[in-house]
Amino acid sequence: MNPVSELAPPDPLELWRAPGPFLPPTPPQEAGDPHPAAGPLARLERVSLRLGALIWLLLLVGTAGGVLLPLALGLLMLALRRSARQDRVAREGLRVQARSLPALHARWQALAGPAGPRQPQPTLWLMPALETEPGELGPAARVLRGGEGGAVLLPRALVDALAAQPQALDFHLGRALARLHHAPAWAELLRLPARALPLLGPALDRAREAAADRAGLHAVGGDRDLAARALLAPVLGTLPARAPAPDEDEPSVPGLLAAYQALRAPGRSLQARLAALHDWPDPGPAPQPVAWALALFTPHPGRAPAWASLAVGAAALLLLAAAQPVLDDRAVRQRLALAHEAAQPVAAAVSAYHRRHGQGPAGLGTLGLPSELPGRLGRIELDAASLVLTLSTPDGILLLEPRLRTAQGLRWFCVPGPGLALRQAPAACRGEGPVWPAIPPGR
Repeated sequence: MNPVSELAPPDPLELWRAPGPFLPPTPPQEAGDPHPAAGPLARLERVSLRLGALIWLLLLVGTAGGVLLPLALGLLMLALRRSARQDRVAREGLRVQARSLPALHARWQALAGPAGPRQPQPTLWLMPALETEPGELGPAARVLRGGEGGAVLLPRALVDALAAQPQALDFHLGRALARLHHAPAWAELLRLPARALPLLGPALDRAREAAADRAGLHAVGGDRDLAARALLAPVLGTLPARAPAPDEDEPSVPGLLAAYQALRAPGRSLQARLAALHDWPDPGPAPQPVAWALALFTPHPGRAPAWASLAVGAAALLLLAAAQPVLDDRAVRQRLALAHEAAQPVAAAVSAYHRRHGQGPAGLGTLGLPSELPGRLGRIELDAASLVLTLSTPDGILLLEPRLRTAQGLRWFCVPGPGLALRQAPAACRGEGPVWPAIPPGR
């Protein structure tokens, strides 16, 4: 007796192979504008764009153009990665067309809108599988920016999860279109340094996520329950019968750590997104001043690709490498300035001896002065013929020369010695500093 074979489950794609068409419903007016010209997202976009351009300018000037090399390498890596993804999509994916999936193609045409000369219509690809990226709740529509309007990648697992009500797929397609048409590539490149800043980067990511959810809500005609169920479908693996309502007796999440995580997270929690779709109160933690202070000093890695982190990190290293010689020269100047100040009483004593005897001393021993400067700053030696004081330090040599002889004594000038760069000499030892007093203090 042959075993009875079980009936194969229906293929969710059969509905999309029907001639259709499925036209998206018109959202009600109370749903609002999915792309408001003014609002938190628009303000964050403007601030991040201007601040990012300023940071790029500072990096460009501070590294003397050295930031262009890691930036070019990062753009090359991005181009190679995008090319590899496009090759994989063309090799493994199925392009949604009127001949293959007419119903899904008709619905995509209605959601994406007509193509124009400046804004081509993006293509829709059905993929067998897509790896889940950080921050995603499950299988989700992915965007692929590029020429000809870009592309939206629809994983088969998402189609299977929404098989009970295919209209819920509009929510994810609307979100993908909002992300695809969000900003041009050059603007994202300018915003890249600003997105790594504390508070600003996470706030921008959360605002973009909220804007994408609003676009998905409009794609399903303003049906809040359907949008919430479509949001839960990738997590549950199937479309729930209804979205769970919040517990009114449950208080908001307390604690400093929860408030801190909410400020630095690149996205909102699932409960917060469901509440926003239903226009319910936000179940997130209450803001705390201490959490704001902690988040202010926490950099935001965000969801930037590896090449972006490489470019910003390399630019920071170049900036540090360019600043290190300047910091070293500044430290040398400070130590030489201390040695120069310690040698002034010695030069004043030589000047006083010359004024009394009409000639210089045979050496510092004649004046009863040691050759070692206090604090182990260096040694000082006197040339009896020229009366030049040589100040030898671990950082370099300074020469104290008596260039002028007056009735009050000698006038000393400090110049850098052999092997010491002019930029490393103190301000008083560059040939333009103040003239030393001829009379030693206390005499």
